[in-house]
Amino acid sequence: MELVTLASTKAWLKVAGTADDTIITMLIESAEKQLRSICNRSNGASGWINATQTEFFDGEDSEIIQLRFTPITAASLVVTIDDVVTPSTSYVLDAATGLLQLTGSAWNQWGGMASFSSVTIPRLNYRSKGFGVGVRAVKAVYTGGYVNAAAVPENLIQAVYMLVEYAYLYRGQAGLLSEGLGSYNYTRGPAGYADLVKDVRTLVGATTSDTLI
Repeated sequence: MELVTLASTKAWLKVAGTADDTIITMLIESAEKQLRSICNRSNGASGWINATQTEFFDGEDSEIIQLRFTPITAASLVVTIDDVVTPSTSYVLDAATGLLQLTGSAWNQWGGMASFSSVTIPRLNYRSKGFGVGVRAVKAVYTGGYVNAAAVPENLIQAVYMLVEYAYLYRGQAGLLSEGLGSYNYTRGPAGYADLVKDVRTLVGATTSDTLI
């Protein structure tokens, strides 16, 4: 699923002719690929579309993992830890952002009293397992992504238009892309794009760093 069409992008650019259609199409593909990378999606166009997704995570004894392909159909989610299915009552999912967190009942805990010499103190409950420990110890299978173009957030579509517009207007021009000295930093890019991307990444629950063209 493509986020924008050639016709809608030309309307944004206020381009009436067809002479630059090939260039604009190429810029659309490049802009969408960059946004998929920024938003931690796959590089294929299927990175946005609603489909069955399978992700593996290294178990790091943490109670939180981040699923990439949002929004997520909560009822479709199946989580296994060390090949054992985790009951859905053992975790809480934020379907919009993809944050998956184990609840207290999912932890192995212990308590009681401990004696040291002549002093007896309560044992502190501790969390000993979380999402497990080991390479690819956690597997999540779920349906995630946008069901159609109408469901795609406007911020995401606008980010594509801004990237295409910037690349189209400055095509063929070399020059300073970025520089920094002390507290001064300059990065050439579409005005307002960096803030927009932050909003988009928050919206889709992405965790990768921003990259400007």
